[in-house]
Amino acid sequence: NVSVAASLAGELGDALEAKLADAIGGELGRRQGWTDGLWRGLRGSPVETVVMTRFASSLKDEDATVRWRAADALGRIGSERGIEPLLGLLKDKADTVRWSAAVALGSIGSERAIEPLLGLLKDKADTVRWRAAVALGRIADRKSRALTQVQPGGHPQ
Repeated sequence: NVSVAASLAGELGDALEAKLADAIGGELGRRQGWTDGLWRGLRGSPVETVVMTRFASSLKDEDATVRWRAADALGRIGSERGIEPLLGLLKDKADTVRWSAAVALGSIGSERAIEPLLGLLKDKADTVRWRAAVALGRIADRKSRALTQVQPGGHPQ
């Protein structure tokens, strides 16, 4: 039952947020790469709304580390719902936040991010420019893979 799951997610929200935040920054998650599957598994689930709301609110935190980790989490979840909040971070004063938002947008892979990411290619920080270029490449790669699924005549394989 979706409403029961959403209610439970709301009750467990603080504990869930802490565990997920630990997973983002945890050395074990970085070494083993298991966190991406965890995040992608949230997409489309009743818990997604709770998690997306909590991380989206963290994008406004005064601490740049909190903002870049929240951007990272939204990118790992990969939901289209994260695009608008992430686009707003592309103008953040901290370059770590701008590059994290660029990476997250590349992970989501939406064409809506192309123009704003192109703008980052002129950023003052070389790390931001580089990550924006990589993000654009990921979006292009995703689109080119989709094209390989179409046979001549416009029919999917």
